[in-house]
Amino acid sequence: MAKRATLSAGFAFFLSLTAFAQAQTTIPTPRPDTAETSEPIEVVPEGPVVDQSTELPRRTDTEVNGWKLTQVGARGQVLSSAAMPIIIQCRDGSFVDPAFQVCFGAGAAANLPRPFVEVRPTARPDGGMRDGRIARSVDAGDISEAWYIKPTQRYAHAILGDDVEAGGLAVRTADSKVFQIDLPEEEVFEDITPRIIDLDGLGKNHVVTLRSHKDKGASIAVYGLVDEELILLAQTSYIGRTNRWRNVAGIEDFDGDGSLQIAEVVTPHIGGTLNFWTWKNGALVFSGSAFGFSNHEIGSREQRLSTVNDFDGDGVSDIALPSGDRKSLRLMRFDGTARGEKMLQEIASIPLPARIDKAIGSHFNGRGTTITVGLEDGSVYVIHQ
Repeated sequence: MAKRATLSAGFAFFLSLTAFAQAQTTIPTPRPDTAETSEPIEVVPEGPVVDQSTELPRRTDTEVNGWKLTQVGARGQVLSSAAMPIIIQCRDGSFVDPAFQVCFGAGAAANLPRPFVEVRPTARPDGGMRDGRIARSVDAGDISEAWYIKPTQRYAHAILGDDVEAGGLAVRTADSKVFQIDLPEEEVFEDITPRIIDLDGLGKNHVVTLRSHKDKGASIAVYGLVDEELILLAQTSYIGRTNRWRNVAGIEDFDGDGSLQIAEVVTPHIGGTLNFWTWKNGALVFSGSAFGFSNHEIGSREQRLSTVNDFDGDGVSDIALPSGDRKSLRLMRFDGTARGEKMLQEIASIPLPARIDKAIGSHFNGRGTTITVGLEDGSVYVIHQ
């Protein structure tokens, strides 16, 4: 199994949302008999609620390249709103991946449990972006929270749906100290929510961002605290042209060597390339690439079109993300060697009836890994073996 839950689609996001829900509302333990009934789970919310309790489509399996494709819903739009985080509670009381997951637990083979979806407006950080979220760490370490600040219109790319980007980054430590850094006038953070992770396992957290230059396009930039100052620790090169963007797809040990890699797609709208960068000795070292991917729809606020899990059962994390036209889901792994270097290989490519345009979730259910995708026609599919 993968050593970490889906980070690009958002295990840290899941924990933060779960904590948020527990702090804001009381969700009673479901009655033992609710697992097999058609009644929605009772909930006492403080915010708006969407009860997705209508009948799901009849379960049908299609076998594609050794994987089964099962349609499980047709009202998926509400499950993937960048502006409104979601928490999904199955009828057995468990929570599942909020990136884009439906209940697929015990007893689901005959009748898939109907998901209950609680939708809450995002808590906007002071001075933050209009729908930016506060990233919260799942690792013990110095930085516990991070968010973008200082909205600006000085870079009119609008790849994420508007021309407002961030001019600065703020972090909060475990002892509640706040630090921030401002970018030069010619740069912005072209991103919605930063990512917090301890890249080297030494106990100090890193903040992974997307930093863009008005003439050179986007880069991946890693920040951290040194002597109580928030500084740039490492950065990839810029793409090299204005209005060229990249999107993080996942952060995990993808080759099993104990070091974490940042997976990203460069120019996901115009011939996207999947790149891997390994964190070594305080630097980002290029580790491999493959062509023909996209993890973003141009103009969308949704950046989570990818998921990380162990899809081939070898105990090493793999990554799933759309093909360049977003009409297939491609499962990729590091495998084999060439001149002593590990190579990217495709585990499977699963064609879909419409383009993927919503966040992708994955879940290990004890028997295997399932992947949930939402398509632009509103349908929802589970991919499993």
